[in-house]
Amino acid sequence: MPSYDMIFRSLVICLSLLWGFWEARTGVRNRRTDGKDVDRGSYFWVYLSVSVSAAAASVLSIIGIAPLTYHWIFAPVGLLLMIGGFLFRWNAMRVLDRHFTHRVTIVNDHQLITAGPYRYLRHPAYFGQILLMLGFGIALTDAASVAVAVIPMLIALAVRIRIEERALLGHFGDAYARYCERTRRLIPLVW
Repeated sequence: MPSYDMIFRSLVICLSLLWGFWEARTGVRNRRTDGKDVDRGSYFWVYLSVSVSAAAASVLSIIGIAPLTYHWIFAPVGLLLMIGGFLFRWNAMRVLDRHFTHRVTIVNDHQLITAGPYRYLRHPAYFGQILLMLGFGIALTDAASVAVAVIPMLIALAVRIRIEERALLGHFGDAYARYCERTRRLIPLVW
């Protein structure tokens, strides 16, 4: 009979696969061809970091490199972080509506969105993605899984944010500079 840990890990992996399919569907649906692609390959690196990190974290969890004690507490907390991160990301994408794209693109009718979570953070969808992957690692109840799930994605997102902010500053100029002065980049009250 499968153990509680294996059942829970399987549930977490299935939920992450569903998230991946949802992201892929959203990416296809929101593809824009009426603007300037300034992505510079950042989408590829974010996608690769999330995909490889999730797979590696899953394997490390099964092997049990650095199992977390009190796994019966960490697993549900991680799952709640995953769900919260997904909902935060979904809401940020919903607020952007047709302006959301997976590739950094300045479209012909581009507007600076400062409503909803964008009132406080310039990149709330990335914040949701970080929460989701952090929750994924924690839910796998292995410290090595947490590190592998989060660190490569953070590096890829930091590069992407620099590219995206440079493009938005170039397009919106002073309006974006003023927006940057009153909001945090990614982490509330910190950065």
